Amino acid sequence: MVGKSTLAGGGVAGGVRNASFVTHTIPDISGESSIVGLCTVPHRRAGMDDLGWHIADFLAFKALFRGETHHKGQFWLAQCDVPNIATANCVHGSDCRDVSGVRFASLYKNQLGVSNHRTDHIDFHASPQMLMSEFIKILSHTSELARTHGKPLIILVCGPASVEQDIFFGETGGSTHLKSDSLRRVLGEDIQVTVITPALFSAGWQVNPSFCRPTAGSLRADRTEFLAKQFGGVFAKEHVGRFLESTCPFVDYDQLSEGDKVWLGPPMLSASQKQLQGDLKVKIHSTLAGRFSGRHGDHSFDFEVENDDWEKLVGPRQHKPLSHYRKKWEELPVGTRAASDEQKFDFLGNAFGGNCSSQLNHLRHLANDSLSSWPGIWGLPIGRQSKTAFAMLFKDPNIDSSGCHELFNILEHRATMAVLADMTVTYLDLPMPSNQRCRDWNDRGFNFRDYASQHAEITKCIPSVHLPPGINENRLRLVQNCLDVPISYLAVALHHYAERGGDLKPMIKRTCDFLKGIKSHQDSLLRKDPEVKQMCLSWLTSISMPIRRSHEASPATKQIESSAQAVSSRSPGTRIEATGTSSTAWSSTHPTGIGSFAPQGTQQAQEIREIQKETKAEPASSSSRQFANLISTTELAGSKKSMPIATGTEKKTLRGTSAKPGQDTLLQKRIEAAIREAGRRWAEEQANGGGGFLKKDERKNGTEKSHQKDEAAKGMSIDHPEKDTSAAQPSVNQPILSANSNWVAPHLRHTVQDTTKPTEKKPLGMSSFRTSSSIMDSMPNPSAYTGLSAFTPHPTPQPAEENAEPERPPFIPPHLRHKVTGARKEAW
Repeated sequence: MVGKSTLAGGGVAGGVRNASFVTHTIPDISGESSIVGLCTVPHRRAGMDDLGWHIADFLAFKALFRGETHHKGQFWLAQCDVPNIATANCVHGSDCRDVSGVRFASLYKNQLGVSNHRTDHIDFHASPQMLMSEFIKILSHTSELARTHGKPLIILVCGPASVEQDIFFGETGGSTHLKSDSLRRVLGEDIQVTVITPALFSAGWQVNPSFCRPTAGSLRADRTEFLAKQFGGVFAKEHVGRFLESTCPFVDYDQLSEGDKVWLGPPMLSASQKQLQGDLKVKIHSTLAGRFSGRHGDHSFDFEVENDDWEKLVGPRQHKPLSHYRKKWEELPVGTRAASDEQKFDFLGNAFGGNCSSQLNHLRHLANDSLSSWPGIWGLPIGRQSKTAFAMLFKDPNIDSSGCHELFNILEHRATMAVLADMTVTYLDLPMPSNQRCRDWNDRGFNFRDYASQHAEITKCIPSVHLPPGINENRLRLVQNCLDVPISYLAVALHHYAERGGDLKPMIKRTCDFLKGIKSHQDSLLRKDPEVKQMCLSWLTSISMPIRRSHEASPATKQIESSAQAVSSRSPGTRIEATGTSSTAWSSTHPTGIGSFAPQGTQQAQEIREIQKETKAEPASSSSRQFANLISTTELAGSKKSMPIATGTEKKTLRGTSAKPGQDTLLQKRIEAAIREAGRRWAEEQANGGGGFLKKDERKNGTEKSHQKDEAAKGMSIDHPEKDTSAAQPSVNQPILSANSNWVAPHLRHTVQDTTKPTEKKPLGMSSFRTSSSIMDSMPNPSAYTGLSAFTPHPTPQPAEENAEPERPPFIPPHLRHKVTGARKEAW
């Protein structure tokens, strides 16, 4: 029987387990520390158009650490001959400080005044195997000294690394790959170790003061603060949508017009408005991907006390202040940065070398790092297709900034998803699947049906990747393939928890609450970020939206901040919508059901109940106000064909320009037309026997089918009062799946071993949009797609003969059928 953990703060036990963060400052260095510096850049890649910027980092830290410890307390190793490569004018930072002068060992004076050399010379080992062996040997020695004398150990790594702080010697993903878990076994778990590696998705460095064990004493920030930074851009899509809609925390919602509550801003944006909107999207994502570090586009040291992340997150500096290191840095000579004809990618700033060649090589490292993760996925057709897409993308000589930006966002989302899975398993004390971390886990040995319900619930909590402006989601684009191995990892961990006697449903709820709590805290950090706020206010000003005063909070903001508490305190009998939120909570705070966070099914059910109660009303002669509350957003969208015809530039929106008092705008005309049409339909239904609005495809006789076709031709969405429409319509990226459903995610169907068949069939030409909760209802005919790729556009199947529909097995993509066993294999 699995014991229940002491859960607090959203169902999480214990304190901060991993205190890593991205910063531009150096950690607090004790004079009794041991320092081990490592540079893993091979000689052939030491140019500034490749990995040479790691060498500049290596020498910059060496300049700041010089003389800060015992003269025998520092060890520096490199895979290239740094003293002969950085001969002169090796500059670092935006102020171009020349750090080449520290490439040799420094001098110190002993008690007798005699000058001697420190042991901070740079040992050169060209072989990656020899370098890794020497590195492990020095770590064993220094860790034993730290354990014996109780002194801290500082490890600096300059070169290709992973977000888990794995170290790559030479090439990314090669045989000389030192995993962070292996490094912890070498060091032991009973010493204080701080590890510094390059930040992968922004300028700066990733610092982990609790690499082996928690830091001595309590941390200034709590676990939610660290996790909100470490989860990066996983929830960026939802955050960007919230800031660009009427749920924006800086919009005065009470002063918005009804049209603005549906669609924020004018129907067609001007060039300057589009630019401001795009800049805001990029800023929100870069802030999240940069782990909320300041100046995430400037790869320089920051010695300002107000920007000291160590002080904010870990605690007060116990040793030398930042002013001491500022003085040492300003004593370095100012060099001249080599002129380069190449431009840099704007969304990366001067990070990763500051030129297109070095930044493109960093993207290649991120791609190779992703390909070295999740070994089970790359042997499947979907994995092989993704690998081919990555290779072709990097071979394209005409690759532009938007393509690189798209790739950057995708790789950041995948890498951070693995961190999210690891940290969730750690904080919730769940069993580790196969006793492996997420990036090393092979999911091919598990049956998807064993954890299908857990997979579906977690999928609802995690959005898909946020793509940069100008790039749309494209399911045929192979680099955008959804590889949700981390979601499967969490689902299997929950399955193991249940197998060991744990109560599954409460733990699934705690997992979802945990993720929602972190997302809520990220929203709070975004609202506090001065640059995000300034850009958001500029965007709102450009579209003439009312701005909320700083001391007030919008209803949507209040809802997000209290989401974790509201979900945790929900009574067992409260109905749960498809979005995972309580219908009671939403109806009290969002009566209009507007915004990306509002469950659409709740508002639709409310409208149907109101219609059923008003059976004695006078629909034909009622005023616009009487029927305004009976029209849902969905019906308004479906009524486009009955509204006044818009111009070609206005077809993408349902509203006109901002209305001034007394003006009869296009928006008002459209809304009034929709209200009149809804009243007419309501009157016809009552005259024909009433009962409310009927849903498509649910008429039971020929007359009803004919009426349905007439209504469909008008573009109206009709709802059936007898059906429970309280559940939200399923999202394309987040399918609703019950525990008893036969649906299996396409990339996981190779694990299916059950012989269960669907109980209901649909016509071959049925649309992919469903009105039922079963995914199998809309499953296509597999015989029509034999030999086609999962990403090939499917031809329209031919209708079967009347009353002669053959019995077919459940559809499984051709490239996954080799894993099907039992009766399904015989059928195929």
